[in-house]
Order: sequence, then C-alpha cells, then structure tokens
Amino acid sequence: MNPPAKIDNLAMVAHGVEIGDHGLLVAQSGIAGSAKLGNGVTIAAQSGVAGHLTVGDRATVAAKTAVFQDVPAGATVSGIPAMPHAAWKRTAIAQRRLPEILAEIRSLRERIEALENDLRRGTRDGHPEDPR
Repeated sequence: MNPPAKIDNLAMVAHGVEIGDHGLLVAQSGIAGSAKLGNGVTIAAQSGVAGHLTVGDRATVAAKTAVFQDVPAGATVSGIPAMPHAAWKRTAIAQRRLPEILAEIRSLRERIEALENDLRRGTRDGHPEDPR
C-alpha cells in the first residue's frame, strides 16, 4: 500500500493486495487476496473485489458493487456483478418495468396461441375463411 492511499473504517484488505497512489477504500469495502488496485482507484462503501483481479488506474467501483472480473483503467462500474455504470442504469430502469413487461408478454402469448388455433381450425377471427 502506498502512503497517499486512504482506507476508511471497517475496510478489509487481504494478503498480497497492492493499492496504488491515492487509492481510496470507503467503509465496509473488501479486497480479496492478491488483487491489484491502480493509482487513483476508488472502491465505494459496501463493495468488494474478488482475489487476483486488477482494477485499473482511476477506476471507480460504485457502492454495493461486486467485482468478479478485471476493471479497465478509467472505468466506472456498479451492480452485482459489476458492469459499466451506464449499462447498470439501463438495467435498473428496465427492472422497474418488469411487471409491466411480463404482463405484455403473457398477453402476446395468449394472442399468438389464439391465432395459431384459428389457423389450425381454418378460421380467422372466429369466422370461416373465404374460399376465394
């Protein structure tokens, strides 16, 4: 660990971890064994980095994020598992809409099933097909 690094209370740093200059580990974060944190890396509260990974220079790991793969330099990641922050925001928005999306899928399945049944019976909208 380099002297300009800052480690908040309740942060856990395992054996063999390398922390670059100006690294910041915020409360309740954890870094597993032999991980390498580049210069200027921020690991926000309640986040973790699995062992033997590299978090590149100036990367940010958002709060409550679980890192299971290397993080490139300059990246901001969030979520479980960690992903680019922009992708996580899109996922969070879509997650709020899941009940609506599932209801629409159920409705579409019912409509498809009804159309397939009509085709099997040779009818359309409940009326016999015009023989023309």
